[in-house]
Amino acid sequence: MAAADSGRRSGPDGAGEGTVFEYLGNAYESLACPKNMRRSADGSNQTRLGLPGSQTLDSDYSIVGNCGGASLAGDFLTSFDPSPMPGSGPTFIAMSGASPRRMTVLPGAGSSLPVFVEEHERWENTITPDARFLGDSDQLSQRHGGACNVAMMDGTAYTFKPPAGPRPDEQEDTDFVATRFYFRGFGQGGQGWVQNPMLRQGYGWIDNVRQ
Repeated sequence: MAAADSGRRSGPDGAGEGTVFEYLGNAYESLACPKNMRRSADGSNQTRLGLPGSQTLDSDYSIVGNCGGASLAGDFLTSFDPSPMPGSGPTFIAMSGASPRRMTVLPGAGSSLPVFVEEHERWENTITPDARFLGDSDQLSQRHGGACNVAMMDGTAYTFKPPAGPRPDEQEDTDFVATRFYFRGFGQGGQGWVQNPMLRQGYGWIDNVRQ
């Protein structure tokens, strides 16, 4: 659910049904976590599309920002720092050097690229219900015993328990936000891990990741 399209349902603020609605019947049901069932954190009505059988949110799942336009033939690797320091983290991490940082690569059948993730009910799925996981405020849900579900581009899905602070209802410096994802790419230090940018990049940026 991203840009509005004249052939799809759209809300008063211009939000509209995205590509997923072209391929899934009753897509709004597929976008509901069986545990949360598209409920907002505080019970407020945050729907934007007026979907049939609508709950207070349009979607429990959000698309990972800056992955739009990924080539089906792409060879992607996505990682994260399993022991993050407070703050937004470096924008580039070299893969080689005297003491390279140890990163954890997300699983994948040949290609590792997350497409849909369960976004935290409050941070910021209720505050900014845009169905997009982007920036340093959007946070992963912990509603499944401290974990969330992640759907990968290769069609696999798995349960991911992200690094997080001790208070799940608050935003803490060590919580896993969208900028904690790093994609294999190039920077001033050669090949390395490029931080998922804070702001939206152009369509297809993920196919040629540069710092």
